[in-house]
Formats: sequence, structure tokens, C-alpha cells
Amino acid sequence: MPLNEKQTRFAHAYIACGGNGRAAAIQAGYSHTSAAKRACDLLKVPEVQDIVQTHRDAVLKAD
Repeated sequence: MPLNEKQTRFAHAYIACGGNGRAAAIQAGYSHTSAAKRACDLLKVPEVQDIVQTHRDAVLKAD
């Protein structure tokens, strides 16, 4: 299932925030009060994991 815009923003914000899920969720537009739980849930989504892993692979390849 494709990600919606907010989920995609979270995945990219997670990378930009250095792996801080709560901060990434807030930056993606999720509520401050539920950001940590939402981040935990989103990090279990295979499509989000794919975006994060693709970025990690690119960083490792660049080194």
C-alpha cells in the first residue's frame, strides 16, 4: 500500500532528524501529544522502512 503524503514526510523527516522519531512526526504534521506513538507505529510500516533503508544504503555507499 503506498504511503500518504504525511507518512512520506515522516520518513524523510526521520532521516533529517537523525532518527528522532518524535521530532520527525511533529515535523511531518502529527500532533505533539501523539507524536512518539505515531512514530513508533510508522516505523513498523514496510514502505517507511524502505525509504529509511534506501537512505542508509546510499550513505554507506558514499563513504
